[in-house]
Amino acid sequence: MKIKHTVDAKHLKNIGEQSVSSPVQALIELVKNSHDADALNCKVHFYADVSLENFLDVKKIVIEDDGFGMTFEDIRDKWMRIGTKSKEEETISRFFKRRVSGAKGMGHFACQKLGNKITLKSSPMMWKGRQSDRPDDNLTLNINWNDYQTGENLTDIPNELGFSKREDKKHGIVLEITDLKHKWKKEEIEEVHSKLGNLLPPKFISKRDEHAFNIEIESHGFEAPNADIESTVEKYAPWEIRARLRGSLITYTIYSKEPEDDTRKQADPINQKIQGRGKIALGNPHEIGDAEIRLFHYKEKSSEWAPTKVRDSKTLHDQLKNNAGIKIYNDNVRVMPYGSKGNDWVGLGPRYEGRRGSHIRNEQTIGFVTISKDGNPGIRETTTRERVEENLDFYILKNNFVLGVIEQLENYIEAKKEKKKEETKKVNAGAAVRSDVKQVMDFIEKLDVKDPSPAYMEQKKGIAKKLKEIEHNTKLQDEQQEEEVEELASNLEMYRNLSSLGISALTFHHEFTTPMSRVDARINKLIEKWDEYEDLKKLDYLTKSSKDIEIVRSLNSYIREFAALFKGAKGSSKKREEMDIEETIKKIEYGFGDLMSKHGIKFEHVIEPGCEKNIWMNQASFESVIINLFSNSFRALTEVPRAQKIIKIMFEASSSHLTIRFYDNGHGINEHNFERIFDPLWTTYKGAEKSGTGMGATLIREIVKEDYGGEAKIENSIEEVTNPGKGETMFLIRIPLENLNKDLLKDE
Repeated sequence: MKIKHTVDAKHLKNIGEQSVSSPVQALIELVKNSHDADALNCKVHFYADVSLENFLDVKKIVIEDDGFGMTFEDIRDKWMRIGTKSKEEETISRFFKRRVSGAKGMGHFACQKLGNKITLKSSPMMWKGRQSDRPDDNLTLNINWNDYQTGENLTDIPNELGFSKREDKKHGIVLEITDLKHKWKKEEIEEVHSKLGNLLPPKFISKRDEHAFNIEIESHGFEAPNADIESTVEKYAPWEIRARLRGSLITYTIYSKEPEDDTRKQADPINQKIQGRGKIALGNPHEIGDAEIRLFHYKEKSSEWAPTKVRDSKTLHDQLKNNAGIKIYNDNVRVMPYGSKGNDWVGLGPRYEGRRGSHIRNEQTIGFVTISKDGNPGIRETTTRERVEENLDFYILKNNFVLGVIEQLENYIEAKKEKKKEETKKVNAGAAVRSDVKQVMDFIEKLDVKDPSPAYMEQKKGIAKKLKEIEHNTKLQDEQQEEEVEELASNLEMYRNLSSLGISALTFHHEFTTPMSRVDARINKLIEKWDEYEDLKKLDYLTKSSKDIEIVRSLNSYIREFAALFKGAKGSSKKREEMDIEETIKKIEYGFGDLMSKHGIKFEHVIEPGCEKNIWMNQASFESVIINLFSNSFRALTEVPRAQKIIKIMFEASSSHLTIRFYDNGHGINEHNFERIFDPLWTTYKGAEKSGTGMGATLIREIVKEDYGGEAKIENSIEEVTNPGKGETMFLIRIPLENLNKDLLKDE
């Protein structure tokens, strides 16, 4: 005898109650089913009576779509069957090739979560290969979950399925849910709006797709909350960057707007290097497929985002607060939890902390990354479909593509700030006041008053006298301010160079302490074993100690000489003089010669004709630049095995610029970090002996750019990690010769 399982009807109701977390989530699952059925439009209707101010007496929920619907066989074999393989086997939709987003069986269970009585009306679309016994009929299925009671066998409970002839070619599903189990509140309706709005990409991203999925929510009997979640925030964003990845090349365009502008426009070029659009390399030889990003960035002060009439809008502030983050869409379907409230998967928060400049924060950003399953096979969702596998492809998407694009926007914003500062410096407030005073004086002088009284003439003279005093005082203030600015500039230049001295001491601290420790150990040993050691051994100990002392002496001698540049009268550190580049380089080479010899480093320098004369610089500033370059190269060379280690510095003077190239064949720099090395406190060196301050490259750029109007950058580099044995870096400095000319210097 064989016996079969039976299922208590009540058990199915329990499954429905427990399988979906909330009524809001249940509605989302039903909308996902419409998306998977290739619907172009889906409407969610709430029918309610308002009985209390914040309470809705929702009587019915209706979800309707224009998808391909269900045939009689679909209803019988899929909807009415508990657990099928259809969602696992059909991962791409029939017509529009959408990635199926609904979960297996969730539509059935979602209905149970929402209400006891279900009416499903289906008008199936027929196509070649789709078989049905009733292809020309509309189908209506009625389910009353109140009939599924304890003690009843699941398979014995009938559900009414009716048929009617179709009178038109319309197709789709209408799902009516009544006898609702949940008492809906206005806040929950608003949550439905928000979550459905975030389920798919905003229209400004998916508008190119003629088959884009459109979701609408209609309220009946009450006023629904505004469903327009992102569009208001996007409209007023002062900054936007759009970028796409094709192969190993990223193409980007930056847009900006002022508060009172109606629309954003493509950002104007700042200089030859910082443009409103451009191309950058992905920075990794491993390609991940096509990807796009559209990112909106808001100024830190919310009062500057929008026109005056909406600046105090609480809705605008709340929308940014609730929607900030960078979202991921895979085949136009949102991948959770990326970009959800508080989710900072790109790591903008930790990256921002403790850094200067225009670093973007997660709370100020709304972004949309779009990829596709076919185009990015290496970026895979986990089996639970709750996040993406954190593999190499995802790492490159995050660090090389998304962060790479963000850095381009940051660089542009920072450059624009610097340009604005420079323009502001050119405006002399005192001169503006004196100009205004002169205009007022001219106006008073030209006043034509018939028969002026003595009192009037006296008052006129008094006003003129007062204006003269204002003019005189503003001139004095300008002169005082100019002196203070010059003193501050002098102090800043001195502090930069003193910082270089400190960096040198830190970089070569190990090179001081190690030989001195060896000398100390040998001397102690000689004192202890003097009578036991033979003369040759004693001589060997003393010779080695002498060499160690010479290394320390030469280093100390150079650093002491460099420090001496800061002595003297106040402001002397700003004094420029005609440089003898050859002599300065030889002095540095002598100071570090023994150290380079010890580590097997060959130092070369090439000074082309034209660099010997008429180069006027501050000696300490020039040596600061060279020392910082040398320090970086020295550390890089101590980390790689080389048969021959090289540091080479080349000077070349053209008709317009002095060009300095500094080369080493050390570990190289990843192209993604070419700009990051200039960020204050950013360093790749770890550990006590090779710790970097993260300030060396920053000081180089500040001295070259701010004191001499030049540029400092990585010209090219090969990273040792990806090209073993071939690592190298070429650092480029270019300074306009007009800024090194004695004739342009102020009296010193």
